[in-house]
Amino acid sequence: MKNIKFEIHMKKFVAVLVIFTACLTFKAVAQDFPRDSLTQKIDFVGVVPAPSYTKSSGFDRALVVLHRMYKEADTKISVKDKDNGIIVVNGYTQLMLKLKSGVMEPYSDLVLYKLTLSFKNGKYRYEFTDFVQNRAGTVNHIEKWIEHNVPGDHFYSKDDHIPESLNYLYSDIQKRIGEIKNGMLGDKTIEKQDW
Repeated sequence: MKNIKFEIHMKKFVAVLVIFTACLTFKAVAQDFPRDSLTQKIDFVGVVPAPSYTKSSGFDRALVVLHRMYKEADTKISVKDKDNGIIVVNGYTQLMLKLKSGVMEPYSDLVLYKLTLSFKNGKYRYEFTDFVQNRAGTVNHIEKWIEHNVPGDHFYSKDDHIPESLNYLYSDIQKRIGEIKNGMLGDKTIEKQDW
């Protein structure tokens, strides 16, 4: 009889442990967003060595990369200052939700952000900042999503899809960073070989 009670208590303990772990996993995505230590705003930033580039040639290459990354890139570029080696892009992420069937469907909301590329001889810096959602004229800072992305917090309803939106946004920005880094490596030239 004691063994049966012990098994029941163990099963309850394991169930609570699984739920607790799931809750930690649920919150973990939001904790992965890099934050500026002073402002606590989301700030994906990195400095990449580029020894073959001058400030000018890095700037020129970045324009090529941005035109490949963004449709109608010229309309999104708000600052193009070659002398100071700065490009600012007003970009956005179209949020996607995964349906029960596994198909990704565009969600009605866009998350706007600012991408700043800065260039110096031998290196460049990318910085993604100012993440906001503009819903019917009301600006929602994405940091607020993270703040309320905790189990038991009912600030947002399940229909707002906050965890899914944060996951998608994080992966999309990581993809953009990869596109910048790979694009800045330059185009691969294929040498024709006789065979």
